[in-house]
Amino acid sequence: MRTTKRILILVFSIIGFSLNQCKTEEILPGEISGEVDDRENSLPLQEVTVILNPLNDTTTTESDGKFLFENLIPGFYEIQVSKLAYESETKRVEVIPEKTTPLYFFLKGAPIPKISEKNLDFGLDSTIKLFTISNIGKDTLKYSIITNQNWITVFPFSGEIIDETETLTVSINKTGLSNNIQKGEIQISSVIGDEIQKDIVNVFVNGVMDRDLNYYEVVKIGTQTWMAENLNVGIMIPGGVEQTDFQIIKKYCYNNDDRNCKIFGGLYQWSEMMQGAKSDSGNIGTTRGICPVGWHVPTVKEWNTLASYLDETVAGVKLKEAGITHWKAGNVATNESGFTALPGGIWDGSIFDLITSHEYIWTATAGQQLGFNYTAKFEYNSEKVFLPEFRGNQATAVRCIMDPPKK
Repeated sequence: MRTTKRILILVFSIIGFSLNQCKTEEILPGEISGEVDDRENSLPLQEVTVILNPLNDTTTTESDGKFLFENLIPGFYEIQVSKLAYESETKRVEVIPEKTTPLYFFLKGAPIPKISEKNLDFGLDSTIKLFTISNIGKDTLKYSIITNQNWITVFPFSGEIIDETETLTVSINKTGLSNNIQKGEIQISSVIGDEIQKDIVNVFVNGVMDRDLNYYEVVKIGTQTWMAENLNVGIMIPGGVEQTDFQIIKKYCYNNDDRNCKIFGGLYQWSEMMQGAKSDSGNIGTTRGICPVGWHVPTVKEWNTLASYLDETVAGVKLKEAGITHWKAGNVATNESGFTALPGGIWDGSIFDLITSHEYIWTATAGQQLGFNYTAKFEYNSEKVFLPEFRGNQATAVRCIMDPPKK
């Protein structure tokens, strides 16, 4: 009996020992503490972005420049630190169980270029424009410039900036260029640590840019300079929703299809186009409305000047796009003027109507009836331009005319 008990005790002891050996070994975590300082003055840097990989865990430094990652499984990690106006830095670190691994970073200041212009519009007549490069970073900025068109010249084409602002002159040589829209690029390369940052300034010639950065063909007709395309500025809203709140320009697109705006331009109610301005009936208008800077909404008298120059009896023929790509069959047109009027139709206050057969373009002039305003009207089978009155809540196209030169 004693022998049996001894055997049982031995068996249970062996089983207990085996179970104890099978227990999973507990993994004890570690942590990483760090500090980020300015290399030049050794002062702590606040709000530095700190990324722990491969976990992609992110934190930022406090006012003392310190950060902490806790409860990390032992092993190797990478810590990347970055801050605006400093070169980023990455270090590899091993986390040890129950230990705090310290890390210290000393970031070197980096230059940051600030370009004053992203787009330079030379229009029809300008040949010189200026823009500036500033350094808002913490080290000397070295830059160089190239262009993708031989008709664009930039001076100076390279330089170094510490904390001042450099003014660059861009010159356009229009010799040999057609009167069509010309586009080019100025590429500015800046040395940022071990990397090259590239910024682009776009150059536009022979057109006009709206506030949404759309660029339009323009045409000179007699003493006037007109947009050769309908305006397409603003955000599209459904027909029937009133165009109110002039802080945000709104437009209708025929049949609520933005593809029609890309072809025919937007449709605008009169007050939206005028941006709340009163009627303008001058020989030369002064109401900018939704037009680009240096341009305005044409008055009835300016439309009459245009029609008179082209001969009122056939002005419509000379102003409409020729053919039946957009106009319906029977279109009477040569587009001799280059104005290229297109049949974008209207929003009549309740439905979209008259696309392919009619074009209506607002004037800045109020009509004889209260709440009505004059439009310029083109019909596919008519040789003339008419100036009927429309209700202000109806929506038509908009063409802008250039302001006269300042004396």
